[in-house]
Amino acid sequence: MTTDDPVARLLQTVPVLELLRIAPMPEAERLSSLSEDTLIREYAHKIVKLSKRRTGMRVIDALMLRDGT
Repeated sequence: MTTDDPVARLLQTVPVLELLRIAPMPEAERLSSLSEDTLIREYAHKIVKLSKRRTGMRVIDALMLRDGT
């Protein structure tokens, strides 16, 4: 892996358990710099349904969207 690899950079700076945590949608919006509507429309496959009303996204997925990957 090169230092340009976004996953390698994340693993060096953030604990693995934090990266695997499911963040609520407002936090996922903040981490990804995308609106909830955009996350739902473009990245529905990355959204985790926690209950009938609650959805979230893994922290690593939201951060990877920020990097444009």
